[in-house]
Amino acid sequence: MKKVIGIILCLAIFVSVFAGMNVFATDSGAVSFYQSDYVKVAGTISSEDIREEDYTFEGRDVTLTLVNKSTGNVDYLSQTTLDEYGNFEFGFYQDGLTYGNDAVTSHEVKLNLSGKNVTGSITTSSVISKFISITLLPAYDSFNDKIKLNALIRNQYGVPIEYSLMAVFYGEGDRMIEVKKLSDNVSETAGDEYNTFMEAYSAPEGTKMVKFFAWHNEEDILPLAKSREFDPNENIDDKLKVIFKLDDLGYNSYKKYDRAYEYFKSYGISQISMGAIAHYWYDYYDKEDYETAFLPTVRKWIADGVEIWHHGDLHKLSSYDEGAPINDYNYENFLEDSYEKQVYHLQKAIDTIEGDIGGGYKLRFFGAPGNKMSATTIQALKDVGIEGVMYGPASLFKNETELVNLEGNSIEEGMGNPVLEKAVAAVEEAESEGRDYVVLQAHAYFNDDAAYEEMDRIMAYFMSRDDIIFMTPSQYYDYKFGE
Repeated sequence: MKKVIGIILCLAIFVSVFAGMNVFATDSGAVSFYQSDYVKVAGTISSEDIREEDYTFEGRDVTLTLVNKSTGNVDYLSQTTLDEYGNFEFGFYQDGLTYGNDAVTSHEVKLNLSGKNVTGSITTSSVISKFISITLLPAYDSFNDKIKLNALIRNQYGVPIEYSLMAVFYGEGDRMIEVKKLSDNVSETAGDEYNTFMEAYSAPEGTKMVKFFAWHNEEDILPLAKSREFDPNENIDDKLKVIFKLDDLGYNSYKKYDRAYEYFKSYGISQISMGAIAHYWYDYYDKEDYETAFLPTVRKWIADGVEIWHHGDLHKLSSYDEGAPINDYNYENFLEDSYEKQVYHLQKAIDTIEGDIGGGYKLRFFGAPGNKMSATTIQALKDVGIEGVMYGPASLFKNETELVNLEGNSIEEGMGNPVLEKAVAAVEEAESEGRDYVVLQAHAYFNDDAAYEEMDRIMAYFMSRDDIIFMTPSQYYDYKFGE
């Protein structure tokens, strides 16, 4: 391990990936920082700090001391030589720093020149990550009283390194309550790859804040990257609820949707929704792996928080364009079909999808094929037990009080082509209209590698905001309208 760490130190000199954590001044005039990686501190000492009998800066030593504010221990002590202009620069790793259990650990930087405190001479500072990078996206599932964590760890240079994922729970006064190891196994990563981890668990009683770490050595407890704080008691009322609506799920497309599920899960998000088309289920009953692969995959998604919603029986809209009679049951068009025909197709899809999923699963939301429906559809949906609609025409719901309609926006320019600007525009539109939710429509069946690269841009936008939370349509319904 020491050899590995030595290689890391050499590599890190050339790495300039900033971890987003800055050293900052405190009221006492000292400088503090929380757990970090490679720290750079630089500045310039004024001539006012030099005694009159000294005529030059050059050759003088300035001493940096790093004190653990939780334990009081001196965790780091180093000297460097000033140049002729009084400039100095320290670069050090947090290797060997200790961590107490009385408070959230931070460290205080003090700078000394011949017995004089010159901490105020620090002008620039930064924290630089090592070659292991980590993305932590914790989320609180208020419906199940669970905290979910996803850690996306990438090894950029191919040097093998072991790590463990842990959570530290703090209560009142930042006092540590519990340290929880999130996996019984020590993982190892080597090469340009992603490792993901996800677990749901309840926070200990009295928890006010959770910090997540990836550690390469459980004895030293050194974070590989900065911690991510999360308050399980935060109020979500002021957050924008983002609902992903992925259309056209069936046996013929489930592997593409499983990729989408794994993609969102890699960002710590399982609260997405998929619209099922019934004939893409029963048309494939003769497939050998329908029962052994397709249905177990769908049940896996549901167990992890994904919602399946009703996207029609046939999703065949061309009957009237082709001159077919209006009572032709080989087509469905919720914009023009009769009440009887709509109820027939709605119920057939419900019986198929709910029956195949099993376990008492209920389809609660509906999204019309082509997003086209009529006032007749509203009555038919009520009569078959659907509770809400996504993407329903707003004009149909002006006086509607019994059926919820969640307005939506496509984030695609053509099926399977998500675009960051459209996602941002959808969020801004919802905010300008005073809505506390936004429904984002996409079609995972058509997504290729380029589409997921663009989705990375979209997810980076969401991750940059702390006022967004992800929900399924039924979760939002229960949050907004439940007792």
